[in-house]
Amino acid sequence: MFVDADGTTHVAAAHRWRDLDAGIFATDRKRLSRTDVQSLVSTASALGEDPVNAVRSFEPQPAPRKRTGATPSSSGVDGDPLHLEDGIQGRRDDPRPTPTDAQRLAGPRGVVASDGDAAERKRHAWVTGEIADTGRHVPSPPALVIADPRAPAIELVAMVMMTEGAIGVRQGNAVQVLRLQFKPEHDDVIPGPPAWIELQVRPDRLVATFAPGVSEELAWQGGALDHRRLARVLATIRRARDLDAHAPVDVLVGADTSTQRLVDVLVALDQAGEHMIGLGAMSGVKPRSSP
Repeated sequence: MFVDADGTTHVAAAHRWRDLDAGIFATDRKRLSRTDVQSLVSTASALGEDPVNAVRSFEPQPAPRKRTGATPSSSGVDGDPLHLEDGIQGRRDDPRPTPTDAQRLAGPRGVVASDGDAAERKRHAWVTGEIADTGRHVPSPPALVIADPRAPAIELVAMVMMTEGAIGVRQGNAVQVLRLQFKPEHDDVIPGPPAWIELQVRPDRLVATFAPGVSEELAWQGGALDHRRLARVLATIRRARDLDAHAPVDVLVGADTSTQRLVDVLVALDQAGEHMIGLGAMSGVKPRSSP
């Protein structure tokens, strides 16, 4: 999946990983809305369709005509653009129904914290990723999302939410895939975690929080993230709150968070030994709508 710096979304497919590294694609790039991207990925995954054939044959849905004086529908969310690059479709063996765009963008259900806090804490993660103990590639991702480092991180998060795809990062002449396998947090059967750590990514600092009024801030030092200090802060929170090692760290982005900042944090969490990482947005932050 491609999302350019201006927010437009494109999709392409490659036959092999080495073709992806070289930027050689078997299809033309197709400009798609977020809704079209979700339709393409979910259909190709459910049918086990070859990704090249899926992209070649996919036809975007025409934009609905606006009626004069009509009230805009609130039943869904139009496709939004995101900053990504190449897409490779895989298999998804998940029989659960796919939530609507509106349900996903609304955020998951509130969960009562288990540490005795009287107030309910609403979880803001849209998807949760588990660190996969594999080599270079995440096994069978439904899609691959490669973000422009300058892109708004909220757009990358929204695309991962829509596709459950893996996140790729260009390093030199190769594409490296982050070891995160994502699943949506909207599930009416499987309950969410009873407790989690919230990590807000702000332009000048990180804010780690477990409960209202309980937080620790880490400033970006010379533009870089102090990986060791972040690991110590998370370990201290887990000990103080008696959190399980698999209690997720929810990384929340703001309207001005860049994709580069987000990727830096995800890599640092992997290096810190975290197992579960959620992705979402701070309160009031939403992706842009497609033109």
